[in-house]
Formats: sequence, C-alpha cells, structure tokens
Amino acid sequence: MVTEIICIDPRMRGYQEGQVQTYGEALIVLKNAGANAWGFERSLQALKDDGLLDEIVVVQHTECAAVGLIYRALKGEVKLSESLSGWPPFARLKGLQFSGEQQLQAAYTKAQVEWLEEKFGVKVTVKAADMKKLGLSGAHYPQAERELLVAHATHASTSEIIAAVGNVHPEKTYVATARVLEDIIPDIEIAVTHIGTNKVTLAANGDAENAEMQSLKGRIDSSLFVKDATTAVVPIREKSKSRR
Repeated sequence: MVTEIICIDPRMRGYQEGQVQTYGEALIVLKNAGANAWGFERSLQALKDDGLLDEIVVVQHTECAAVGLIYRALKGEVKLSESLSGWPPFARLKGLQFSGEQQLQAAYTKAQVEWLEEKFGVKVTVKAADMKKLGLSGAHYPQAERELLVAHATHASTSEIIAAVGNVHPEKTYVATARVLEDIIPDIEIAVTHIGTNKVTLAANGDAENAEMQSLKGRIDSSLFVKDATTAVVPIREKSKSRR
C-alpha cells in the first residue's frame, strides 16, 4: 500500500487525482498544510500497525502558503499562536540557516525524508509540482470564499470526497485528511487563521465517524481561532463508501 502525503491547497486537486488513477485502491492519501510528514506521525503509525504502510510518497509544490508561513515565522515576521508553537515544521526547523523560501523548502523536504526512512523503514519518494508549469500560479480565490473540508483518509480522490459531501466548491475548498484526526487539528487552525478559510466542514461516513467528527467539532468550537469561522458535521453520501 502506498501512502501519499500532499498539501491541502485546492490547486493540487488535479495532480492528486492523477496519482489516484495511477495507484487505484493501493493508495491512501493524507493531506495537511504543506505536506507536513511530521504532523502525520500517528496516522502513519496506525497505517503501519494495520500492515498498510509499504511506501510513502511526499508531494511538495511551489508557491505553498504553509511553507511561506514557516519561512515568515522562522524569520520572526509572523508570530504563531501558543498552540502552534510546537507545530513540527516550525519547531524542527528553528535555528536553520536559509536564504529564501526555496532553500527552506529543500531543507524541509530533506529533513522529512530522512525522518520518515528512519522512523518507518519504508521506501520514501519525493515528487514536486511546479504551479507555473501546471498553469496554476497564483490561482487562489479571495479569502472570504475559501473553505476547509476535513475527512478521514481513504482511497478516494479529493474530487470524490467533495462530490460525496456535496454543496462544496472544488476550487475554493482546502481538503485535509488523516487516519488519526488528532493529527490535523493544527492544520485546521492554520487554514482558519493564516489561509483565511471561513467555513469548516467535517465529513462523516456512518455513525462511528459522526461521533468522532462531533467530538472534533466540539474541540474546534471551543478554540479561540475559529471565532470568525463556522463549523458543521455533514454525512458522506453512500456512493463514496465503496472507495474506503
């Protein structure tokens, strides 16, 4: 089984769908801000414990807002909240010398690959997506229109997840997925406070996931960072279940 770690940026939707077509149901997709492998330690361990972690593919892309956030935070230009002070990319790269975002991203990727290989002992491949070459440079919707969709990690593509939830605009929606939902709580804060998403939709497939998502909603609603965002738990339609 191949596990892909990829960014929540909506512009990566088409790229990720190509990967789903290549690997089919041999692919499980984990999505967070900046394709942050460290943030998925619990999800990756859960996959390994279930015998589902044979290879990891890390997909980085240019013009990444999360990498830009790391860069500005490390340079002291942005102050992260107390809850994000331990965010792995920031905490692990603190003190690193770099001349710009491109050099930082290279060091960030290298450090993650070394950690993944040592921690999980599987093959790790890095892929890169150039937004300019893909014709997607700067193609962002205004902050007021951005949304975040949270779901459990599955074999499904981003478009399939969005279609299964319904009432979600593909080009405006950042999608975060994890095997262990705890892993993406920092990414929800980043999406709301730094990317500007004003709506958080939690997708639930069945009663068990609904209970998990309701619990996550309670944690989000009690956090200070969501004061300007709305949250809701919605069911996943039946047609998506065959892809899980």
